Amino acid sequence: MKKILGKIISENNGVYEIEPENPIDKIDEYEVFFVKKSKKRGLDANALSWTLIDRLAKEMKSSRDEIYDLMLTRYGVATYMIVKPSYLKKITDMLEHYRILGEVEINGHKGIQIQVFIGSSYYNSEEFASYLNGIISECENLGLVIEDKDVFYDSIARWDLPNVDK
Repeated sequence: MKKILGKIISENNGVYEIEPENPIDKIDEYEVFFVKKSKKRGLDANALSWTLIDRLAKEMKSSRDEIYDLMLTRYGVATYMIVKPSYLKKITDMLEHYRILGEVEINGHKGIQIQVFIGSSYYNSEEFASYLNGIISECENLGLVIEDKDVFYDSIARWDLPNVDK
């Protein structure tokens, strides 16, 4: 895929004329798809979640990885899969965050159902807002003080995250 940066200089019935930023880029015939650019949450969003996870880990006398897994199971995004019992070990060896739910039968065949949790770095803005709100509520439920809580919410607002509880 070739990436050409430029600006739209005219439009006629859905056909756009683009002036490339770099005049060396020759635009022959390309099929162009326009996608609305969205704000990406920065590394500070992940840093914020890890700061709170570290606080929870210290309070709960646990490791940050264990608390991260716990937060994913409580507030994260998950999907489900069913695997043949003989493949269970191979599949779970490939997964980072999962929970085995148990045996199921489909069309007379036995399988094992697994709940697979998606790592937070793959979340979209709405999913991350929900996840981060869950972590914040965990901190509050344990009586952990979040210094200047408004700074957290101001940061969240800059990430353009929807549905953030305040």
